Amino acid sequence: RQTRYPSRGWVELRLVIECKHSNKPWLMFTGDTKFHKSQPHFEALDIIEYGGAKLVAARAADELPVISYVGDIAYRITTAHMTQADARDDAFAAVQQVNGAVLGVKRDLVSQEEYFGDPMAVVLVPVVVTDSPLVDCRLGATGEIVPTVVDKSLLLTRLRAEDRLHAVWIVNGAALPEFVELARTTANNMTLSVPS
Repeated sequence: RQTRYPSRGWVELRLVIECKHSNKPWLMFTGDTKFHKSQPHFEALDIIEYGGAKLVAARAADELPVISYVGDIAYRITTAHMTQADARDDAFAAVQQVNGAVLGVKRDLVSQEEYFGDPMAVVLVPVVVTDSPLVDCRLGATGEIVPTVVDKSLLLTRLRAEDRLHAVWIVNGAALPEFVELARTTANNMTLSVPS
């Protein structure tokens, strides 16, 4: 979705989507920390700014829900538990693939040094859509895991120990219409600050 500001430049929201089928549920081990635009997960998104443009911060979290999510997040999918006998970890592979797709989209964009158009910002948001149940897992008061089925979750993960954090939306296919509305709200409220 592109929004153009006459004589001021334009801003674009791109959802990079990977679809995955799996017979196994995805377990989202969820913390109790609230994340918003002033905290690390916002910086984990790929925001490419050209010609001095800066994406303007939201006045409220619900203005840019896809990129300024306020709420508990799931943290880290890992292959550490896998053995050689395991065929593959579908969830981890999906996160790898969607982040690889984001890198491909970035490579196809003109470099910031070679860009000579109007000020512009491009926001890339990786999304994995699956038909698998998503299960939010939290520690209860006595240390037991309390599972709850959810329709979407924001995942923070590193694919390798030395990588920066990546923020990836995991969405159950049945929740796609709601997620599309979140994306539309985000796109409609993105604005630029540009040099005068």
